[in-house]
Amino acid sequence: MTKALLYRELERTAMELLGTDLVRMHATPVTNMDPEAQRLLLEQTAKV
Repeated sequence: MTKALLYRELERTAMELLGTDLVRMHATPVTNMDPEAQRLLLEQTAKV
């Protein structure tokens, strides 16, 4: 599965679940971040 297809699937599922609520996607690769930046990003990510 390509990244574009994955993001499209994620966006479609998010729109089905959340309707017109804001859907924000963050495309920064977590694997390329230092542990502190990764922790901060995960704290800012909404838990669904």
